[in-house]
Amino acid sequence: MRKLKFFSLIVCCLAAMSLTFSSCSDDDDNNGSLSPQDYQTAFNAVRGSYSGKVYFPVPDEKTNKYVTDSATVSWSIQKDSAMTIHNFPIAALGANVADSAAREAIMSQAPQDIKCAITFIHLSPVTFIIAPTTVELNLNYNKKDHKIQIPFYVSYVSYGQQVSSTGVFMQIVEGAIYQDGSLQQSWLSQGIPFKFISKDKI
Repeated sequence: MRKLKFFSLIVCCLAAMSLTFSSCSDDDDNNGSLSPQDYQTAFNAVRGSYSGKVYFPVPDEKTNKYVTDSATVSWSIQKDSAMTIHNFPIAALGANVADSAAREAIMSQAPQDIKCAITFIHLSPVTFIIAPTTVELNLNYNKKDHKIQIPFYVSYVSYGQQVSSTGVFMQIVEGAIYQDGSLQQSWLSQGIPFKFISKDKI
């Protein structure tokens, strides 16, 4: 079975980095809990709209390996507890689905906006946890209508971080596939990371 070893390693490393940020920053965030003033400072530092690219792994049928694909996206942080990712490539959520009919149906979908809850956890560098809303799709395949739900991992796996005065790095991780309310464990063997890199604030 093909494994996303490289991407899994990145996910683990980034999760470990985030845990370090929250547990080893007594000077900046009072053991992981920002004061109201610092929370507002963190929000103001990244507030605004961004354009950039999202990178994600897709299988290459010719080589039986994974390659990195990308799409142009934008996102906006206008509230201290919410963010919207614009024109997210919904089709990419189906690229690694094992079931061929469901994969084809998901990959036929147009880009959509994804709303996310965010919580700032660190001031230097500014770091925030991302909780994307579950993607819900009404699809028809195998001559039946199906409701597909695609949730993302939260906590320290899906997060964002300021990398410059005008730049932000983010990651969200596709966590599972549900068909008609039932978890399809065999469809997605592990989390699929989507990494966002901003060009600049819009």
